Amino acid sequence: MTAKTKSGFETLAKASLYTQEQLLKVKKDNHTFFIGLPKEISLQENRISLTPDAVAILVGHGHDIWVETQAGVGSRFSDKQYSEAGAKIVYSAKEVYKADIVLKIEPPTLEEMEFFKNGQTLICALQLGHLEKNFIDALVQKRITALAWEFIEDKVGGMPIIRSMSEIAGSTVMLIAAEYLSSVHDGKGIILGGITGVPPTKVVIIGAGTVAEYSARAALSLGAEIQVFDNHLYKLRRIKHTLGHQFYTSTIDTVTLGESLKSADVVIGALRAEKGRARHVVSEEMVSHMKSNSLIIDLSIDQGGCIATAEITTHSKPVFRKYDVIHYCVPNVASRVAHTATTALSNIFTPTILRAAEEGGVEEMIFLHRWFMNLDEVGDLPLGMQVKLLRVIQEKKVRRVGDTQEDSIDVRIISATHRSLSQQVDAGEFRQDLFYRLNVIELKMPSLREIPEDIPLMVEQVVERLARPSGT
Repeated sequence: MTAKTKSGFETLAKASLYTQEQLLKVKKDNHTFFIGLPKEISLQENRISLTPDAVAILVGHGHDIWVETQAGVGSRFSDKQYSEAGAKIVYSAKEVYKADIVLKIEPPTLEEMEFFKNGQTLICALQLGHLEKNFIDALVQKRITALAWEFIEDKVGGMPIIRSMSEIAGSTVMLIAAEYLSSVHDGKGIILGGITGVPPTKVVIIGAGTVAEYSARAALSLGAEIQVFDNHLYKLRRIKHTLGHQFYTSTIDTVTLGESLKSADVVIGALRAEKGRARHVVSEEMVSHMKSNSLIIDLSIDQGGCIATAEITTHSKPVFRKYDVIHYCVPNVASRVAHTATTALSNIFTPTILRAAEEGGVEEMIFLHRWFMNLDEVGDLPLGMQVKLLRVIQEKKVRRVGDTQEDSIDVRIISATHRSLSQQVDAGEFRQDLFYRLNVIELKMPSLREIPEDIPLMVEQVVERLARPSGT
């Protein structure tokens, strides 16, 4: 009996037993986010904002990520990949919109707006040139903080998301042009570029930004003749220096541009609006004088377009003809290469989300760093946003002026808020005594090295009572 027991134990010992691993609870940071990634339903959008690898990083920092089922299929990421990365897969749009932060590509439809709850944060490409009043009203009614990622800037004033998507669009646009110049798509039947003994294709590019840089590089490599138009001479110099080629450049004037369009085979609209909608620099009359079966690709269509005849199209029906000129006006060109575009977006969003968590939230990150806002325009912010600015200052409990860059920003915020309210006090919209307190704060903070003890109390009183109408 003893021998059998000993023999059985020896057999068991030879089975290579291992200690069972116990899962370690993920340590959550001081501020964590609940992020939802819905499936895109508009404009045949194939991109998603985060890759499974990015989700794994965020989950590892304690953030909760919910992904709507099949949301990543267009970018060739499966539900299994997201689940293994730590995300929760949900099976309805209503569920994913429970998240505090909704990270999308395209603006939500009015049907999707019904799923939002008050106070959520929306991060997506808002495409301000095409927003309708009822959409803005829905955002305001539900008090949603909406960040248009096409306007997000970095420390040096660049727009990283726009830069990445523009690089993709510029590299892709020549592939699109080659398709629609071919006889297969009822085009001119010419090759994009040139061969020995045959005149090269003429490409006119309107704009000299990132899209123009990458599309011009692709066109030159194929042997095409290019002309670049832009009203900023420094951009024209930069693109010539970057590409290292001599080619035709010009400022935009009606006569010169019109003459170039008459002989152009491909016209690329890559003029980005500095504010609001892009302006039309190519009129209908100029388009009507272009060669038959020539091609227009307006990549600024998401901001209204820079060509008068341009209208938004989709991937399922990407082109239309006007004046016998082919128009390609799909706003989400980067969605044609969704896997690449998603990876590029994820590389930008992941560190931004991690930084926002370190700062205590999205709004705190915006308010505490000068590259997120022009403080000279604080007075143009809605009153509620101004109150939040004051509240952030109060919570920071800054004790000295001038020690850090953020301290000087606090002074400027209070000063700008004071200026914006001064006009409203005269109209009786706010209490005179509260305006006086704010006036005292503005006077004391810049003039004293040590902030007086009564400053935090004054800010608190202003924050609590600022929105009360006169006479209450």
